[in-house]
Amino acid sequence: MPRLSTGRLGAVLLLLIALPCFLTLPWTLGTPSHSGTGQRYNDQRLKPSSQLQGPGSVTFQADAASPKVTFFEPLGTDDLGRSVFVRCLMGGAISLGVGICAALLAVFIGVSWGAAAGYLGGRTDAFMMRIVDVFYGLPYLLLVVMLSVAVGGVVDNLSDGMVTLPGVFRAWWGVSPAVYVLASLGVVLLLCGVVAGLIWVTGEAFKTRTGLDLPDLLRFCIRMLAALLIFATLFLALWMVALIPVLHNAKGETQGALPQFLVTFITDYPLVINLLTLVAAIGGVSWLTMARVIRGQVLSLRSQPFIEAARAQGMGVARIIRVHLLPNLIGPIVVYTTLAVPQAILQESFLSFLGIGVQEPLPSWGQLASKGIEELPALAMPGQLAFNWWLIVFPCLLLGLTLMSLNFMGDALRERFDPRSNKKR
Repeated sequence: MPRLSTGRLGAVLLLLIALPCFLTLPWTLGTPSHSGTGQRYNDQRLKPSSQLQGPGSVTFQADAASPKVTFFEPLGTDDLGRSVFVRCLMGGAISLGVGICAALLAVFIGVSWGAAAGYLGGRTDAFMMRIVDVFYGLPYLLLVVMLSVAVGGVVDNLSDGMVTLPGVFRAWWGVSPAVYVLASLGVVLLLCGVVAGLIWVTGEAFKTRTGLDLPDLLRFCIRMLAALLIFATLFLALWMVALIPVLHNAKGETQGALPQFLVTFITDYPLVINLLTLVAAIGGVSWLTMARVIRGQVLSLRSQPFIEAARAQGMGVARIIRVHLLPNLIGPIVVYTTLAVPQAILQESFLSFLGIGVQEPLPSWGQLASKGIEELPALAMPGQLAFNWWLIVFPCLLLGLTLMSLNFMGDALRERFDPRSNKKR
């Protein structure tokens, strides 16, 4: 009888957990037939004084005049009478969805950045990797909190459906929409030209006075400042484009109404915006290791004869990376993706545990575990407080099994693609 390897065990375990979470989404998002309180994962069926019941068949009665209704709750209910089983299914879909999307975003950014840095080499490589080093020195939790607070503030300011219009933009638009477009494009090009000019003037002035090139540290600081200015310029350009429909309806007022579809999305789907922010925050800070791994692989591949032949044929950088380098990087990319997903899920669960991740009423495994932590004081006072163990055991068990299965799969893939490994999976 063939032995079940850890990789296959992890794949089977992951399917047993992930498939029910995703396949039951139409059911968990639906409205229960016995109640009109909204989605099933947030269905509150009892008064707060009598809602906590353990796994098994539980009886619900809203008041003395209402008939008793019996349901089978395999994982019990929480303090609001909500099914822990349903919330674990919904929470698993959210935790896995956020983790997978954030990991894919991190892989895309890391592969693109690392491949470009490794292939271009020289000062470009040094500059790009110094940016990676700077991001390594910043705590990811601080970046996630800052991004969440910034997005939350913007959403709150735009929820009233109005936005304040800069006077110069209104003046350009008042003359003609064509003038506004040409002036906006001119401002963007002017700022980019000023940045490039400052870099060139600074380098030439230093070389004229000292006869030496700029030191590496000073050159790096100037390039970092230039990168920040260019990003700010691109943000200004996007903001100008976004203001076009607002200016079209403003008619000279200091405030303009946002398009109705944007107002509807902001007011009706704040939880979706929160999830998208969480994906962008986790994926935006998790690509650094991937970039270093891919850069090292590209540095070893770019001197190979087939790359030299591609250069001799006149292929461009983008085509060489896409056609010749990426197929040889499939192994590291697949392995890192498998290992990045549990890391992203753990980060989402940790942020939700702290209360800055997934927000109520949406559940996630980390958020459910945070609620279950409130039951731990009962262990210290067993005679005074009841220990509702199912509130913490089941979310933590599902999260732990998922992380373990993903790590099993990652280890198996790493041994599969590692040419120095003698183990056969």
